Amino acid sequence: MVVGIGALLLTHLFYPFTPAMGVPYEDAPAIAKIIGERIIETEVKSYQDLAILVKEGKIMYERSIVIAAYALCGFAHVPSLAVFAGGTAGISFRNGQKTSPFSGYGPSSPQASPVLLPAR
Repeated sequence: MVVGIGALLLTHLFYPFTPAMGVPYEDAPAIAKIIGERIIETEVKSYQDLAILVKEGKIMYERSIVIAAYALCGFAHVPSLAVFAGGTAGISFRNGQKTSPFSGYGPSSPQASPVLLPAR
């Protein structure tokens, strides 16, 4: 889990959203911490932390587990930006020069294969 002041900040930032999603107040701090962690890290780590909390019995209601599982899925986190930039550079071959500074693999990058370059 994210530790220190970052974890505390993310917990407080996402706490109002957890009861609004239907998480009982007893489980809201733990679920808010996991959802906040997911913004910084990938969903895999957050699902692992959710499993640990369930195994240790720190989540009181099954409803909280289900809501957290749905809240954690998706691609709305910082690490997915790299996936987006790389995918965009691959799709927009002619505009790769604009996206290659973000991904590192565009037509203008040194890693580009001469076979893939368009005929001029």
